[in-house]
Amino acid sequence: MIIRFLKAGFSKNLVVALSLLVSLEACRSDNPEAQLTRMFVTTNSGSLYCLDLATDSLRWQQVMSDSDIDELTYMAIYKEQLIKDYLDGTIVSFDKTTGHKNWIFKDSVSKDQAFYGYNFDDVRFVHFYQRPSLYQDQMFFANSHGEVKSISIMDRIEKWNYQTGVVLLSEPLIAHNAVYQVTGYQVLKLEAATGKELAKFNLEEGSSFAAKSVNGLLYVQTEKGRVYCLDQELQLKWTYTPDAEEGYVQSELFVTDNSVLLSFDGLCALDSKTGEIQWKVKNLNEIKGLDLLERDQYVILTKDTLLILDKKGKLLREKRWSTDIGQPLALTAANSSIYMLTYEGALYKVSADLDKIKLLKSDLLLNNERGLQAAYFLKE
Repeated sequence: MIIRFLKAGFSKNLVVALSLLVSLEACRSDNPEAQLTRMFVTTNSGSLYCLDLATDSLRWQQVMSDSDIDELTYMAIYKEQLIKDYLDGTIVSFDKTTGHKNWIFKDSVSKDQAFYGYNFDDVRFVHFYQRPSLYQDQMFFANSHGEVKSISIMDRIEKWNYQTGVVLLSEPLIAHNAVYQVTGYQVLKLEAATGKELAKFNLEEGSSFAAKSVNGLLYVQTEKGRVYCLDQELQLKWTYTPDAEEGYVQSELFVTDNSVLLSFDGLCALDSKTGEIQWKVKNLNEIKGLDLLERDQYVILTKDTLLILDKKGKLLREKRWSTDIGQPLALTAANSSIYMLTYEGALYKVSADLDKIKLLKSDLLLNNERGLQAAYFLKE
């Protein structure tokens, strides 16, 4: 195993590694979005908020205060349900309009694991950075005891599980009727319907990040910033190796139709088909968030500044944050507006020209116990 999650607490290396998994809006189309109506926000406390994007008002919230939940996990939309994963292995379905709970599923170690003789006695059973990835009427996720699972959404019955034998730190990717799981030093391809292993690809460096997929290609980033581009059969198309010895990468890849953006050592854009460098921007101070603002514009949130770049990396607009607003934590964009959350739990809406700022909610709950605050946005 790359890293062990101890029942007695976090090892020092694990604290470092997990603090690096900043969730950017990691995979987007270059096409402009249709008008969006609502935005779901979840934080590392497990709290969940639904905002009306037309009125800038709160539709509903589910606030959680549990000291055992202090890592960010994600959610997915299935028909009229918002399905949310939690660190403790609980998955909850909410009515996405009202916030009422439809059902609760509690993950546990499958009986199949005893057959393989894997020993996870010193590893706490949790869901690291998971969202229920959806395929037909199934949801897929991975747990810290090395299991990739398919569960029926309708009746919460296990369809299959795949035993990897290693702690899994990222969610499975569903693409091309297959499940792609990064297991540290490998990428697995499993048949989505049955869990049958179809292919493997070995990584030269360890990865704690989920694979991304756009236009039939997969992208995997290692903890030291190397990027692999693979086809659907896990055959290598290209590899990018950064010049800088970064140590540990701070955030996921951001993938669009034409570009792969790496937000460490500044911001670097690669051609998604060839891996060739399109442009680089240096001297960006700790990137906190990245999204498409318009078809031809990126919005970037750093430790103290909000920037708008065009698709060639040229700076168009820039605004430094006042200390009165708070320290920026996370960012997303919707309907040509920018939404920014601070470490203090304040959610702001910022105009595309960066001239207008509006406080939407001042008290989103974050778990500040270990200083690994994080948030994730989902829009529809």
